[in-house]
Amino acid sequence: MPEEKSIRSRRGYVFAHKPSAGQELSFHRNICCIVDFLRNRLPLFDGGQVQFDRHVGGVSLQYTNDHRLFNRPNRLITGVDYGIQNDDRQRFNNDSGRRSALVLNQAERVQNVGPFFRNEWRARDKLDLVLGGRWDWFLFEVKDHYRDDGNQSGRKTLSQASGTAGVVYHLNNRHQIYANVASIFETPTTTELINNPSGKGGFNPNLSPQTSLSQELGMRGAAYDFQYETTLFYIYTWNEILPFERPEFPGRTFFRNSGQSSRLGVETRLATPEWKGLRGEVSYTFSDFEFEKYRINDASLSGNAFPGVPRHRWEGLLRYAHPLGFFGQLHVQRVGAFYVNDSNTDANNAYNLGQLLFGWGKRYRWLDGSVFFGINNLFDERYNANTRINAAFGRYFEPGAPFNVYGGLRIRVIPL
Repeated sequence: MPEEKSIRSRRGYVFAHKPSAGQELSFHRNICCIVDFLRNRLPLFDGGQVQFDRHVGGVSLQYTNDHRLFNRPNRLITGVDYGIQNDDRQRFNNDSGRRSALVLNQAERVQNVGPFFRNEWRARDKLDLVLGGRWDWFLFEVKDHYRDDGNQSGRKTLSQASGTAGVVYHLNNRHQIYANVASIFETPTTTELINNPSGKGGFNPNLSPQTSLSQELGMRGAAYDFQYETTLFYIYTWNEILPFERPEFPGRTFFRNSGQSSRLGVETRLATPEWKGLRGEVSYTFSDFEFEKYRINDASLSGNAFPGVPRHRWEGLLRYAHPLGFFGQLHVQRVGAFYVNDSNTDANNAYNLGQLLFGWGKRYRWLDGSVFFGINNLFDERYNANTRINAAFGRYFEPGAPFNVYGGLRIRVIPL
């Protein structure tokens, strides 16, 4: 398994909200602090045991002003985010599961400052205009405490402005058409930046941030209490960050920029109204993602499909809740085939999954509890629960569990 998993945004979202007609001034402050500790064994000898402590903190200040602009309702939101992350990371050789020699020891710090603004203006009775902007400044620092391979200490600063613009047209109180355009700036995560293909500590000097231009056109609303949304989107990305492995370090994930890429897709969702405790939801996603400019070892991969992204994906959910506390849920999904490497020579087959859940729950004053049981892989499908993109030696697939059952008891104390 990789040391950490990161989730990259696939689309930039801009939603317009109806501003209040009256005058309102507000100020918000949020402060957070998180502490993590991890020990992990990777299936390799060199640096195969990983340990790090992580401390994360931050503060967000936001000011909101509801007023009138050209005699129309307007909302202005301004603020600034500050975040800091400190990692104390060590790697040891993995001698058949036993911790061996120390091969990496470094302290990593990331700081981010991001001032932003957002303006939402009701230009007409049925038309909202949205404009926003943000500037992000990141400072990555590494202090190397392991000097056997030289001093890999260093610092790297990344910064860029991004913006959004959107329009929402209200056909009536229940249906809206919207269009958005947004620029997106994404720096590498610490794991992506720290995992150096050279095998040494410090930063990967060849990894750059990725930037994107996102456009979307959609419609959402409710008809006869059915909620729906359909969105067509197109995203063009420069310096796409993708994972890969090297034969010298099988099982360890590194990251590189892929040049330019495009994403064209459609997302749809339909949710039913509740009827006697029963409600359902279905969704479908079409994804046509490909590399526009990408070369690896003098080979052009332009026109190849993105690895790890199925072209088609369907999901369905049916839920039931009885007034006496009984509940049930059926979740099914169909995941289409997708490639597992940039060269599109190997693929993961399409598969169907189902999950069934039953239970009973009750709340009494300050005590809330439930008992439940369920079935995973309802159709006993042979599938891969995880795929390692661009894995060395073709080790792409990690099989999922067959038909299995589970159950549990949950008790929660609620302050009165």
